[in-house]
Amino acid sequence: MNQIDNLNKIKKYLSRYQQLVKINTSNNEYDINIHSENTLIPILNVAFNANFVNANISKKNAEAIDLIDVKKRIGIQVTSTVKIAKVKSTLEKFVKSNFRNEIDTVYIYMLTDKQKKYSQQSIDRSKGNLNFTVKKNIIDAADIYGMLKSNNDIPKSKFVADILEENFSDSIIHKGFTFDQFDGFKKSYREKCLTNFSRLNFFGLFINNKPREVELYSLFVPPVFEAHTFDDLLNISNTIKKFDFVKEINLIDLHQKSVKLESIQYISAFEKFTSFSHKNFFGNNIKFDELYDGSENLVVLGDPGAGKSSMIKYSICKILEEDETIFSSPNIYNQLPLRIELHKYNSAKATRIITLSRYMENLLAEEYQTYISSGNLEYLFKFFPIMVFFDGLDEIFDVHERLQVRNDIENFLKSYPNIKGIVTSRFESYQEVSMNSKQFRTVVVKDFDETQVMEYVNKWYSLQEENADIRKDEIAHCLEQLKGVDSELKHNPLLLSLILILYRSDREIPTSKLKIYEGCTYTIVDSRDTKEKKLTAPIQPRNKISIFSALAFWQFNQKGTDQNLTFSKVESFVKQYLIKNEEYDSEFQAKQAAQDFLSFAKTRSIYLENKFTHKTFLEYFASYFIYSNIFNKINKQDVFKELLDENIGLSSWAVVLELLICKIDEQMIDAEIIDNIIENQIDQNGTDALLFFLQIIKYLQNVSKQKQRLLFEKAIIGCFKSVKLRESKINSKEALFSQLLSLYILPRHQSLIDDSFTKLLDSKKINQQELAIFAYEFCILSNSTSLIKIFEKSSIEINSPYLFILQHYPFLQDEDTYIRSLISFKEKFGDEMVGRIYTSKFNQNLFFGSDKFNWSVTFLFRSKVSIIANKAKLLKAGISYDVLNTSAEKKSAVITLNQIEIDQIISANKDPQLLTFINTLLKTYGVSRKAQTISMDPNRIDFMLELVE
Repeated sequence: MNQIDNLNKIKKYLSRYQQLVKINTSNNEYDINIHSENTLIPILNVAFNANFVNANISKKNAEAIDLIDVKKRIGIQVTSTVKIAKVKSTLEKFVKSNFRNEIDTVYIYMLTDKQKKYSQQSIDRSKGNLNFTVKKNIIDAADIYGMLKSNNDIPKSKFVADILEENFSDSIIHKGFTFDQFDGFKKSYREKCLTNFSRLNFFGLFINNKPREVELYSLFVPPVFEAHTFDDLLNISNTIKKFDFVKEINLIDLHQKSVKLESIQYISAFEKFTSFSHKNFFGNNIKFDELYDGSENLVVLGDPGAGKSSMIKYSICKILEEDETIFSSPNIYNQLPLRIELHKYNSAKATRIITLSRYMENLLAEEYQTYISSGNLEYLFKFFPIMVFFDGLDEIFDVHERLQVRNDIENFLKSYPNIKGIVTSRFESYQEVSMNSKQFRTVVVKDFDETQVMEYVNKWYSLQEENADIRKDEIAHCLEQLKGVDSELKHNPLLLSLILILYRSDREIPTSKLKIYEGCTYTIVDSRDTKEKKLTAPIQPRNKISIFSALAFWQFNQKGTDQNLTFSKVESFVKQYLIKNEEYDSEFQAKQAAQDFLSFAKTRSIYLENKFTHKTFLEYFASYFIYSNIFNKINKQDVFKELLDENIGLSSWAVVLELLICKIDEQMIDAEIIDNIIENQIDQNGTDALLFFLQIIKYLQNVSKQKQRLLFEKAIIGCFKSVKLRESKINSKEALFSQLLSLYILPRHQSLIDDSFTKLLDSKKINQQELAIFAYEFCILSNSTSLIKIFEKSSIEINSPYLFILQHYPFLQDEDTYIRSLISFKEKFGDEMVGRIYTSKFNQNLFFGSDKFNWSVTFLFRSKVSIIANKAKLLKAGISYDVLNTSAEKKSAVITLNQIEIDQIISANKDPQLLTFINTLLKTYGVSRKAQTISMDPNRIDFMLELVE
């Protein structure tokens, strides 16, 4: 504990030392610099385990070196000037001085904070042959503190702490304002910040059952960021769309440059994309603990609900607590972090003339009950390390006011260059008012990845469930259900919170997308702004949901012409809608209201550039319009049916229609309406309708069991014939089979699918062997034996090679039983059947990741064991080279050919039969010995660059 106290004192007083140097030198008072050399000597002696003396004693007005240890041949220059010019000047003087013969190592000690970066290349031109690196040889108080801390010598730490305390215990900062008074101010501010910021609330979420508040620390998952220039950011989506990557490139062609025109065009496109995106899009991640490194001001951009404000609150609390486990740079803990909610500042600015400095003085007094005079606060701004978080530039709705606040921020930071500013905003609201790129660097909050989602879920449950066993089970179940939730929803922290609250309430993630979309949409569009952020949108039309719904449905009916939409067309539509609904009589008023509405929609990142920012918004609002304005109108039932007839099977309408049917189902008290819709649509749209309702049946509550059995029966029948789907190019058999599989894991559907299979088996509408194969493939993939048992009760005998393979599939997992099954198959069906390729009847990847199976090739490549060893086992089992070659002539597995092993086999073996077999494999799988085909991964851009240079 004594050592901790010593280190805390050292850190505290070294920080004071730095501030005093700043204050004095800014007032042209340099006595402290001279005094510093003698004050520092005993401290640096401890840190370096040296015996420094003042170089000016032996050499009056010694240049380049202030402190010297002749025995250790170390010299230190002490300076309050941190610019690189001072470093270069010192080194240039040193290499020309007599000290060069006495000193091998030079350090430059910055009395204030050193710059984050110095150009090593520039310094190398000044240092001659001296071994001097910016990382090691330019030091400041943080480095000295680190050296003393790593020494872990309690007596020496106490010695240093006592020296510093004696010199800097209660120095005056400004007109009687002392460091002790500043410490008292900071302590009071810290306590109030921890009270204000250490909890998260969910008041803005549009749900009934929810926790009011949770502890921020317990739930916070560190975000990851990407570095961008804003111009890059604006163009990024367009850039990505320009290039459609091919999947494979032949290396030998690239190296020889003997490529076709298409390949040259592809490489050119790839290089253009890479030059843009390698730094700014792929892989240039910034971890949270590194976010505030560097001296530049910062803009943090992110989607609604990305966690920008939570990140700020967490950062402020951890800086004030001096939790050194959070941030990589120790210097950050010397900072005084302040937060300004910009919409509140803008309101204050509108009611009275006020500067940012005066606003912060009032803010500290009113919200933190922490008082400091304007003169003292200004002195802190000038000389102390302060971070100001300017939170929510996007929350200023009027663009002219937003521009003025932007200017206020830039001017404030120019006036106080020691202050580091961090501005947060949503993307769209930032476009028109972007900060000066010379003053700010820009980062973007990335969506959660699956690892962060998992961490967030675990943290959530650690707060919500005390029982460890229940918590473990619910987490596992929740994560499994989250796999079926769209990434756009679950990868957003706010929306993930909403999903988890809904799940916690019902012990199940909502049975349809409807509740998630509904909750998410109302949260972002309305309730979070009004309830949590207390924002009042300055727009005339109050029924925003109604307008958004009409706009969404209108755009869905543009039939692909939405790319030709202009602002004037959108504005005209909204204006006419307002007039039609009698909100306004005057064209002028309606037009002004439409402009206000679209400005609001843009500012809140809901609708801009003539489209909805989230597909979620577009789909939900379109479905809401159809439900409210078409389905619920008795005189529009024909329009409703026509809309379904025309759009079921179209991917662009899939989610809209799913939300619509779920909304209808939610309002029903019996199955009549949904049953009729299902029956009519299957009659009208056949397999397209079958697939649609199979996808959403698990979400519906008001469908009769009779209609469900009919649906499953028709789906099983559909698995035996390929049908051209309306839009999709997927195989209809595979799609139906996969949908039945996904439903079979739900207990309420298992018995109904079993009933439908039994009915078909008894009716003999389908070939019995085909039904048997269906049962076995289905059971292998569903890990259930139910359909097999139903089939076996029929006592139907079938002698089929493929069915034999399916029946023995469990034994193929083990090498020994695989060989025994192969021998049995060979005895029963002969060599010719052993050499054949067997394919899943329903295009399923049944066989070790492949939809194809061959006894020989599958065995050779089913594990990472040498193919030579596996080949020997096949020969021992009675498989001839003729059968092996026959097997190798057709692709029958997903395999990976090890080029090195292939080369070793060819060079080490003289067996012509083996070489024939290997060459057959190489020919079949398209691999030459001199050129190997590789799969391109966009994340391996660095590899591609090396390739084309």
